[in-house]
Amino acid sequence: MADVPDASRDRPAPVRADEALLPEQALAAGLAALKAGDESQAIALLSSIDSADAAPAIYLKAQAGLVRACQKNGQMQRAIALCLALQRSPQPAAQQWASKTLTELIDQLASVSPTASLTSAQSDLAAGLSRARRSTPPTRPTRRSPSPHARKLSSAKRPAPRPEPPRSIDPADSSSDRATRWGPLAPIKPYRLWGAIALTLGALLVATLVIMQLLRLGFNLTIARIAIPYIVIDLRQFALYGSPWPPTLLLLGIMLAAASWLLPLLLRRCYGMTPYHLSDLETYSPEAVRLLRQAFTGRQRWNQLPTLGLLPTDAPIVFTVGVAPTVATLALSRGALAQFTADELATLVAAEIAHLARWDAAPLSVLMAIAQLGYLGYWQLALGSDRLSNRIVQTLLNGLSSLCYGLFWLMRLIGVGLSRLRLNYSDRLALDLTGNPNGMSRALLKTTAGLAETCAHQGQIPPLLASFDLLLPVSLEQAITSGSLTPQPPEATLLERDRLHSFGRWLWIRSSHLPLAVRLHRLAQVAHYWQLTPAYTLGSTTAKPPTPTRAESRTFLLQAAPFAGAAAGLAFGSMLGLFGAIALRLGWLQFDWLQQSSVFLGCGLIGFSIGTFLRINSFFPDITRNNLHSDEQLKAWLSEPNTLPIHSIPVKLEGTLLGRPGHQTVLGQDLLLHLTNGALIKLHYVSRWGWLDALWPRTPHPRAWLQQSVTVVGWLRRGSTPWLDVDQLYPKAGKRLVAGHPLWSTAIAGLTTLLGCWLFLTTR
Repeated sequence: MADVPDASRDRPAPVRADEALLPEQALAAGLAALKAGDESQAIALLSSIDSADAAPAIYLKAQAGLVRACQKNGQMQRAIALCLALQRSPQPAAQQWASKTLTELIDQLASVSPTASLTSAQSDLAAGLSRARRSTPPTRPTRRSPSPHARKLSSAKRPAPRPEPPRSIDPADSSSDRATRWGPLAPIKPYRLWGAIALTLGALLVATLVIMQLLRLGFNLTIARIAIPYIVIDLRQFALYGSPWPPTLLLLGIMLAAASWLLPLLLRRCYGMTPYHLSDLETYSPEAVRLLRQAFTGRQRWNQLPTLGLLPTDAPIVFTVGVAPTVATLALSRGALAQFTADELATLVAAEIAHLARWDAAPLSVLMAIAQLGYLGYWQLALGSDRLSNRIVQTLLNGLSSLCYGLFWLMRLIGVGLSRLRLNYSDRLALDLTGNPNGMSRALLKTTAGLAETCAHQGQIPPLLASFDLLLPVSLEQAITSGSLTPQPPEATLLERDRLHSFGRWLWIRSSHLPLAVRLHRLAQVAHYWQLTPAYTLGSTTAKPPTPTRAESRTFLLQAAPFAGAAAGLAFGSMLGLFGAIALRLGWLQFDWLQQSSVFLGCGLIGFSIGTFLRINSFFPDITRNNLHSDEQLKAWLSEPNTLPIHSIPVKLEGTLLGRPGHQTVLGQDLLLHLTNGALIKLHYVSRWGWLDALWPRTPHPRAWLQQSVTVVGWLRRGSTPWLDVDQLYPKAGKRLVAGHPLWSTAIAGLTTLLGCWLFLTTR
C-alpha cells in the first residue's frame, strides 16, 4: 500500500519558547508559527528576541510580527502599545508601518467594541506622535539623475558606498526619505576652518591684552588719586607695572584648562541642567547613541564618551561645550527630546560630533567661558539692582552690570566668524555619518520654530538662549522672526531672499550662523544627489545671487559709508605717514610730525564721521502720517530681494512688548514686539539719555511697559535679520517715549570729528 501523505508534514515543527535560539532562528520560527495560525507560539518566540542581542533589522521584524500575532490573538491593547513603541524607531519605514498599523488597530478595536478605548497615556502618546508625523511626512524618493550642479558635491571618482542594514520591516512598505546606501561627500578643505580658529584665538589674545591694560591703568589712576590726601601712607607703591603679557597668557591658560568644567558647572547651577544617561537617550534615538559609540569608543585616543546633560527648557536645542572630546559635555534640552523624531535628533548629535572631531569646539568653549562670566555678572548685578531702593547703589550696580554685558558682547563678537564658518564642516560630516539630509532639514526647521515659540511663550529671550547663542544649531536672531512670521515650514520666498542677496556675504559678517536658506539649499542639493526628494525646497537649485547693478552698488556703498569712510581715512593717514617719513629723510623737519600714529588715528576718526554724516539722512528718513506702513505689508516687504538696512520703511506696529524684567534691559537689549498676527520683531532702542540710563535708574524706559500692549513707530530694516529702530513708543497708559537713535548718531559723528581734529592739533 502506498504511503498516504501526512498533512502535518507541511506544518512547522513546534518549538519550545524556552529553548536557547539565536535571534535569527527565533524570528524564523515565530513567523512560521504565525503563518500556521499558532499565535500563542508566535508570541512566545517573538517576545524572546531582545534588542540588545539582535540586529536592528531582525528586532524590528520581530516586533512587527509580534504586533500581528497579538492582533490575531485578540490582545489589542498590547498590539497598540507595541505600535506606539515602533513609532519612536529611528527607521522611517518602521515609523510609517507603525502609524498605518496603529490606525488599523484603533479602527478595529472601535468596530469590535465601541465602548473600548485606549488608556490615557496611550491616547496622549498616540496623539502627540501622530501630530509629529503629520508635521514632517516622509516622502517616497523619486529616482532621477543628479544635476551637474549637485554633482559638484562629490569628488570626480566616487568611493564605494558603504552598506546599510535593511531599513524596511515590511516588504510592502519600503519607502524612505533618507539614503539607504551612500558614499561620503567630497570633503571640504580644512584650511579655512584652521584660519578661522587662528584668527579667533588671535583676536581673543588681543582683546584680553587690551582689557588687562585698561584694568591696570584704571587701578593705577585710582590708587594715585587716593594716595594724594594721605601722604603718610603712599599707596602708589602698589601700582602695577611691567609687561602685560604674563598675566594675559596666564589668564587665558587658566580659562583653557577650566572651560571644560566651568561651562557645565554654570549650566547646572544657573540653568538647571541635570545628568542624563546614554540609556535614556537610546529610548529616544538609538541611532544617536550608535553614532556616539562609534565616534568615541572606536578610537583609542577617544576612549570616553562625552558627558550628557538635560536642560529643563522647551526650546529644542542641542550643543556641546568642552576643549577636548574626552572632557566634553553634550547638552540636550527637554524640548529637543519631545519635538525631534529619532532620526532628526541623530543628525544634530552627529553635527556635535563633527564639532569635536574638527576641534572647533575648543576655541569657542574658551571664548564662551569668558563670555559667560561677563553675562553672569551682568545678570546677577541687574537682579541685585532690582532688589535695592538706594539710588546710589543702584547706579553703581547698573554701571558694573553694563560693563559686564559689554565684556559678553565683545567676546560674542569675536566668535561669530568661527561659529558661522564651522557649520559648513559640521553639516557635511553629519550627512556623511547619517545619510539623512531630509532629517537635518526638518530638525533645523523645527529648531527655528521652537526657538521663536519659546521666546513668545516666556515673554522674553531666555538667558540660556541669549548667552549660548553661538553654540546653538540655529541662530536665535534668525529664528525670532522667520520662526514666528509664517506657519511652519516657513514660506520659501521669505528665506530665499537671504540666499540670493547680491551683498549677502557682507550682510552676514556679524551673524553667528549661516542663513537658514543657505543650509536648507545645500541639504536639498545633497538629497537630489542621493536621488531623494528634498523635505524642503527653496526653488531652483541652480539659481545664484545676481550681479548687482550700479545703482545697487552705490546704495550699498552709502550703507557702508561710515566704515568705508574710516577705511579711506586710515588709507589717507598712511599716505601722510609715508610722506612724513620721506620728509624726515630729506630734512624737511616741518613735515616730520605727519608720521606719528596720532595722525593716522585722527584721519580714521574724521573719515568715519564724514561717512556717518553722509548716510544719516538716508538712514533715518522723515516719518509722517502718510508714509507709515502697518503689519499687513510686513511679510511681503521682508521677502523683497536685495533690500539693505538703508532701505528702511516707516512703520506703525501694535503688539505686546516683551523683554527681561527690571534692569536687565537697562541698555535696551533683547526687546521684542509680539505683533497681533503672532510675529516677533526685534526692537533696537536707544534712549535719548544714552548710557546714562544705566547710571540713573529713574529715567523713562521701555522696561516700565513690559508684557503690555504698546504702539511702536520707527524704521523697519532688513539685514541678515529684520529689526525695528524705535523712534516713538506709545503705551496705552502713560507718557509717550521718544527714542534718540538719530540724535546719538549725529552726536557720535560730531564727537569723532572733534577728537580727530584735536589729535591733529596736539600732534603738531
